[in-house]
Amino acid sequence: MNAGLLAPLALIVGSVVLYQVSTKLLPKGLNHWHALMLFYALALILTLMMTLFDRPTRSLLEDLQKLNWAVPLVALSIVGIELGWILAFRAGAGLSLTGLIVNVAVAVIVIPIGLLLFKEKISLVNLAGIALCVSLLARGERVRGLVEVILA
Repeated sequence: MNAGLLAPLALIVGSVVLYQVSTKLLPKGLNHWHALMLFYALALILTLMMTLFDRPTRSLLEDLQKLNWAVPLVALSIVGIELGWILAFRAGAGLSLTGLIVNVAVAVIVIPIGLLLFKEKISLVNLAGIALCVSLLARGERVRGLVEVILA
């Protein structure tokens, strides 16, 4: 693995763990749309503050001119992801397996996209790992037992 990927991957993993635990702990009576608005308001403040420490090389106006169709799709997907997690947890989804199910499902969907659209490569070891994850998920309750054994 590229050593330059370790810090970004650690940031992603740590952030996703914090995100899922925090989302699971949201007050039950909090309106999900209000929660999303508060998330985004606080995220905007945080990103504005971060630009004070990590000075961009171009102005915001220059970057606005470089935007393409991917930006509104990312915004739409962010709302969908966050709303989905809130609704899943409120519907009784467990923290321990929901992330596994979601991430394996996403991987199964994006792997062909990466191969076809972005000409990415996949190894036999990668395929074996994917098959293992999918087969474990397909076994349902056995996954819960495996997780309990691993965490014990």
